[in-house]
Amino acid sequence: MCSTKKSAVVLVLIAAFLGAIMTFAQRNENDAFILPDTSSIEVQSNRHTMPEPSGSTVKNRLSTEGYEKKMENERLEIWFNEKIASIRVKDKASGYIWGSLKEEKPKNLNKTWSSMANSLCTLEYFNQKDSEKRISLYDKEVKATYKWGKDNMKCLVDIESLGIKIAFTMQLKGNSLKFSVDEGSFEETGDFKLKSLYFVPFLGCTEADEVDGYIFVPDGPGALIRFQESSQYVSRFEKKIYGNDMGIDLLSEANDLMASRPNDYLVEVPQITMPVFGLVHGAKQNAVFAVVEKGIEYATIVANVAGMVTDYNWVTARFDYRQMYMHPTTKEGNGVYKPQDEANRINPEISFYFLSGDEADYSGMAVLYRNMLKEKGVLERERVDRNIPLKIDVVGADVKKGFLFNTLSVFTKTDEAVGFVDELVEDGINNLTMVYQGWQKGGLNGSKYGDLRFEKKVGSLSDFEKLRDKVKAGGGRFYLGINPITANKDQINATSHSATSLSRTLVKFVRPNTDVMYYENYVIKPKLAANLVQESYKKLEGFDLAFDQIGYRLYADYTRNKYVYREQTMDLFKQALSASGSEKAALNAPNEYLLGQTGEYFDMPTVCSQYLFETDTVPFLPMVLKGSIDYYAPYSNMGFYSNHSILKMIEYGTYPSFIVSGSESYELEDTPLEDLFSINFHDWKPIIKSVYDKVDSALSSVEGKAIVEHEALAQGVAKVTYEGGTAIYVNYNDKDYVAGGIIIPALGYLVERG
Repeated sequence: MCSTKKSAVVLVLIAAFLGAIMTFAQRNENDAFILPDTSSIEVQSNRHTMPEPSGSTVKNRLSTEGYEKKMENERLEIWFNEKIASIRVKDKASGYIWGSLKEEKPKNLNKTWSSMANSLCTLEYFNQKDSEKRISLYDKEVKATYKWGKDNMKCLVDIESLGIKIAFTMQLKGNSLKFSVDEGSFEETGDFKLKSLYFVPFLGCTEADEVDGYIFVPDGPGALIRFQESSQYVSRFEKKIYGNDMGIDLLSEANDLMASRPNDYLVEVPQITMPVFGLVHGAKQNAVFAVVEKGIEYATIVANVAGMVTDYNWVTARFDYRQMYMHPTTKEGNGVYKPQDEANRINPEISFYFLSGDEADYSGMAVLYRNMLKEKGVLERERVDRNIPLKIDVVGADVKKGFLFNTLSVFTKTDEAVGFVDELVEDGINNLTMVYQGWQKGGLNGSKYGDLRFEKKVGSLSDFEKLRDKVKAGGGRFYLGINPITANKDQINATSHSATSLSRTLVKFVRPNTDVMYYENYVIKPKLAANLVQESYKKLEGFDLAFDQIGYRLYADYTRNKYVYREQTMDLFKQALSASGSEKAALNAPNEYLLGQTGEYFDMPTVCSQYLFETDTVPFLPMVLKGSIDYYAPYSNMGFYSNHSILKMIEYGTYPSFIVSGSESYELEDTPLEDLFSINFHDWKPIIKSVYDKVDSALSSVEGKAIVEHEALAQGVAKVTYEGGTAIYVNYNDKDYVAGGIIIPALGYLVERG
């Protein structure tokens, strides 16, 4: 089948799908579209939060027998068993004792696992054959010297057989216990190379479902892994904080999901943007919350469920000093896998906070972390509006594939965008957040990298200023969209612009679908990307800017003799985004280290990765940010449009967003934007109003307020409590929920003002 026929079939199918939506959609008395109910199976899935079991009080499983009390303050007692290098932590607020294994050598673990599970510290290393091995303080080969103080312990680790030395400190403060590698203490004198380091990896571990509780991981908005009976899984949860490092990780990861179709997806798997994790033993009873404080850029959160290698549930942070990469040995790119020669520049530090009572669940963890970020000055109070904002991305122009030469297609001129604003204002929507994409000369994917001139066929400088002023006059915000991170082959000189991987290849994203225009996109050198951000602030003074990808891409560049390491890239991006002074940029799903430079947060994840062992999705990330940064859902007209999606916005305090243009959707064919299958503004205008009105009617009452608690009252029924006592109830079921004197309508919500 020729390409034209394929496109025609696709357009017919899309039109039929959209037609079906319009046919089955019903209008209410306000002329708003109401979608038909989706399957109730979704309510039972890990897209939602499960109600907590009404179990009994979780009793101590561990004791301090065989341990000696070494440190104590008003909140915690630290007990130590030097023989097995293991600790117990007693929370004096509840009497609960935290530790690892009940026994020194349980029957269901071999010596290596028992050693790791009990020990304060575990190291992984590469031997002379580059095989991975593991050793812990418990092992006889390790010489560990302990020096105890009133509120700290210093440990010198000397492994003579490996030629590896390292020292770390354990610090007691309030309700927390901090572990940190002493700066400059790491030494290697032999042929063995340190790979990774763990601190108390089995702290809070449980055997199968012996305890009502869960592991919390910051996957997407947040996810829970509830303790269950041992089951067989093919892999564990393992994600690098701040996402993969394209300078090395893309070369060692599988590129498919073992599926029959190519993994050519429009939506990426959620990454970890916050350096935290936790464990709960009985919700509202006992919890431990971990915050990775240093070495974050080389840390990976690892969660193992019962049945995956062992019968234990445990979660930890792994600090990677080295990892394997493909070392090229021929000009053709062939090579062998070997560990990095140089260790990453890293001084690991992690703090464990022990929580009890009402603080001891994922809500308590979110509130605690939000307060930490506020104390650091990362989060401030957001601007408070009368009505919630609506995000509208406008597509200006882009390049179109031609027979001999590519041409420019204009999809939305500035005067058309002015018309969009007028029509939305007529519908009662004044508070707009508008992002103009493809305003540059040559269009979105046709402009030369770094060219900040306006495409006159879209609008002149004065035209954009008039549009900006019109949006702002209504109380809204206007941004010019810029992507400093990736570019196609026609936008750059790949050799000079692209970052280089450790394997000496140009770093790029490759879509398996070669039929699309520009299926390869190169990743720009960090210094060039940072320079473009700074130049944008200078040359586009007077405009607010929205930077795509820089918020969630963090990578090294191994260009020969010009290495830029991951931690250096972090500093470059942070400094570049601070160049505007008081003005903050809009960023897509930014990592935690950029929240202080974030004015608005786009593409808030609303569901976890949905691995089989993940049992719940929870709004940890929204709880941290609500009341400090305005955040927006994925585009409603790109798949996030259903009754459940609208209710999820209300539950998570997330504002709606759409991507639109003045052109017909078929005009996107043969452009890099043909994946955007339906973006005509007038087609979506009634739905924009419907979605906005519904979300605004719920969230306008809590504008500027922080979320203090989230809980599932029943399967598919959530309660979100805000500062001041206002509560929003959301019911995803097709039947009314009646309890405690309240009625939450089916597929609806209820606002209970405080």
